[in-house]
Amino acid sequence: MSVPADAQSGQSALGRPAKGESKIVPLRADLQISRTTATSGGQRQTELETQHLYRDSQGRTRTEAGSTVTINDPTSKTTLVLDVATRTFRRSAQDQANPAPAGGSAQRDVATNQNLASPPKLLGTTEISGVRAEGREYTVNLPAHGKLPARQKDVTLWLSIDLQLPVQTRVVETSGDVNTQTYTNISAGVEPAADLFRVPAGYQGASRAAPSGNGIQANCPIRNDDPVVMTSFGYVYLDQRYVNADTDLLSGCVFVADGGVFEYPLNGYPTTDLLLWYDQWLAYDCYCPLPYLPYVAFGDIAFVAANPFEPDVTTKDSFIALTIFPA
Repeated sequence: MSVPADAQSGQSALGRPAKGESKIVPLRADLQISRTTATSGGQRQTELETQHLYRDSQGRTRTEAGSTVTINDPTSKTTLVLDVATRTFRRSAQDQANPAPAGGSAQRDVATNQNLASPPKLLGTTEISGVRAEGREYTVNLPAHGKLPARQKDVTLWLSIDLQLPVQTRVVETSGDVNTQTYTNISAGVEPAADLFRVPAGYQGASRAAPSGNGIQANCPIRNDDPVVMTSFGYVYLDQRYVNADTDLLSGCVFVADGGVFEYPLNGYPTTDLLLWYDQWLAYDCYCPLPYLPYVAFGDIAFVAANPFEPDVTTKDSFIALTIFPA
């Protein structure tokens, strides 16, 4: 697998350090998410959300969003999703020996080592949320997928090299919709309690919740993770994320197609079969050599839902931004 020629930054070729050289900065922070979308009549509507992040020196993260807690462990390649309200959990694990499920999913559309982004425009340095950050601006062009047309996303990243953190990620869609994620109240250098990355006592394993709906409909709703911001550290602590989508089975809707496109060193594959009311992919840093750090790569996963009685389909995508920091 070749490393694409690039000039993402003026930094020298660092490669990825060996495990013994790696060091991850533990921290905790709030994540402020702003989603601005166009509404009928040309008005703009903004939704705000606050999440909480904990990260330890092993690269494990805990993200708290309302009553849902997601624990990602790149060392064991597992993801835990806790439902605090019901005291239940679901666990997903990457199966490297058998990455694709049965039922023909291995033949689904996956394109890797694609050239999606323009060379970055370097924006210099500034202070965001009290930390020094380096800015980069990208134009990402994504191919059409089914009824989803070719898209352009303008991405601005402000990266704290010292904290190994994308302090701010801003994605502007072709439609003009804007998603901005900014870390605030950052406290670095203190190791979070180990219990934060485990299933709490008294929690029970749970299956996926039953869908709700009211009969057949032509345009199936899709709820999906978007955007997905990933962070790797050096050569050993590699991020991997489950990217989820669901539709409404009781409206007659199931996923009938999907596809992923990934820049080096991103890769991905589906973990569920089609014709279900939920779809899931695993996106991951492929443990490949790099010419320098930090390194930025992008990807995208398209989800297509329909019902067997109508010709209409609904397609939505999950955009992925991966930054690999020196460790």
